[in-house]
Amino acid sequence: MYKRYSSVSFKLSASSLHNNLSVTKNTSTGFISYAVTHRTVACVTTLKHGEKAESATLRCVPGKTKGDSGPPPCAVVQAKFCAAGSQVILVLNTVKGVQFYDSETLNLVHYYKMMDPAAEPSSNSCFTRGATGLPETSGIAIGTSSGSVLVFKVAMNNFIVADPTELTGHKSAITDLCSSRNHLVSSDDSGAIRLWQPSGRYQSLCTISGGLGDVCTTVRLLGDWVVSGYGSGKIILHSIPDDGGKVCEIDAHGKWINAIDTNRSQGLVVSVGDDSLVNVWHVSRNEKNELSAELKLSDTIPDIALCGVEFVDDHAEQFAVTGYDWHEAAIFHKTL
Repeated sequence: MYKRYSSVSFKLSASSLHNNLSVTKNTSTGFISYAVTHRTVACVTTLKHGEKAESATLRCVPGKTKGDSGPPPCAVVQAKFCAAGSQVILVLNTVKGVQFYDSETLNLVHYYKMMDPAAEPSSNSCFTRGATGLPETSGIAIGTSSGSVLVFKVAMNNFIVADPTELTGHKSAITDLCSSRNHLVSSDDSGAIRLWQPSGRYQSLCTISGGLGDVCTTVRLLGDWVVSGYGSGKIILHSIPDDGGKVCEIDAHGKWINAIDTNRSQGLVVSVGDDSLVNVWHVSRNEKNELSAELKLSDTIPDIALCGVEFVDDHAEQFAVTGYDWHEAAIFHKTL
């Protein structure tokens, strides 16, 4: 179904973090940008017309001003391209706050510092993790170590409204976020998942606790299903119309699942984990209207703990995979 044909190089290797890969495709130019994090740096490589690649690095130095040496760099937890309306913002989640960059020029447009009154100024106890765009409302949702979700409004010309809306309900640190036109989904370290209305008052719709205490490392939407990956190696599908009831469980990996992605048009789920496996599943209903997941591809990238995966385009013609201490992203192409 897919075969590894090519790769994209980064200036630095990827850190061992969940969901450590983000991809965006500019529909007008055809340029494709890939982003990973390495310690205090985000690495971005842009592929132009399938051949010429340009690489850049963004170092997170919070509070630095022109002409000032500023504080030392801080660790980057995640780099994520987020679509907010017609704009695409590159978000850097860090141990000090969140930075917003123009995805094309890579210019910093806004910095939001996280504050923990109980922590020492030098502490890294207050971080952000998880990010997703809200295209219908031109917003960006950011997860925090306290368990809250911050929703920032993005105005014209990438202007970020400084005062975010705070959504509360999680009791553990946020691990991942995803969204669709009708839903915002958040997951946390305890395995809990919450569904929110992604506009207006951002009302909490329901809470899902399907991981039985395992960390929910990654979460995505596939039509009316929430697809979640866990430290146990399981993938669980929950039905949104049934208030998050479990409808399918897959023993997908032998070790931690670090990232999943979905493609609604093809009904596909791709997953990667510490066991070096890349798995692609086709999710559909059988003749009895029961949900089933059929394994379409299981490939190995030897001796690499895989930590990021994402479909490159809306038709699932390609997907990219990266791994810990690896300077590249492997590109899998669909075969006939």
